[in-house]
Amino acid sequence: MLIRFKATGEESHVDNAAGRAFIASGLAEEVKKSPTPPPKPEWSIIYDESGYVAIKMEMGAIGPGAIAGYDKNGRAMPLLGKTSAMVSFYLGDPDLIHNRRDHTNRLYCSAFGREVPEDVIRQYRAARRRKPNSCAPGICIPVNQSNTQHALEMADARKRETIPVHVSEAEATSAQNQVPKLEPIYIPVK
Repeated sequence: MLIRFKATGEESHVDNAAGRAFIASGLAEEVKKSPTPPPKPEWSIIYDESGYVAIKMEMGAIGPGAIAGYDKNGRAMPLLGKTSAMVSFYLGDPDLIHNRRDHTNRLYCSAFGREVPEDVIRQYRAARRRKPNSCAPGICIPVNQSNTQHALEMADARKRETIPVHVSEAEATSAQNQVPKLEPIYIPVK
C-alpha cells in the first residue's frame, strides 16, 4: 500500500498491515492514485508499404521502460518518440467494415475490436475513390501485374472444391515417423 507520512510528506510503499497501523496511529495517510483513463484510439488513413489505402488505428503508448535495442557495448538504448502499444489496420471494403456484433448487439469492426467512427469511414471511402488502384487484391483492383496474378490465383483457389481425405491413424503415424528429425543448432554466446 502507498502511504504518506504526515510529518515529512514522504510517500512510501509498505506492507498492508504496517500501512494500516501507521494510519490508525495517525502518523500517515493512505495515498490513493486515480486510475489512468483507458487509452483513446488515434485513427488515420494511410497508404501501407504495398501502396494500398488502409485505416490505421493506434492506441496506447509504450512507457519509459521500453528499449529500442542494444548498442555495440551491450547497453540498452531507450525508445525515443511515441511508440504505440497497439497498431491495427483495415484494408477491406468500407461497406463491410462493421462485420461483427457485440454482446449488446452493436456493430463493430473485428480488425479493431471496436466501432470505427463515421468520419474515418468517410475519409477511407474518399481515399479509395481518389486512387482506385490502391485497394488490396481480392477486395478490389490490384496495383500491379504481380498483385493481379496473386489475386487471380487466390480467387481460383477459393473457387476450387475441397475434397476431404480420410487417412487412418496408422497411416498418419507412419507418415509422421518418416519426417526427418531436426537436431538443434547451438550458437555460442560471447
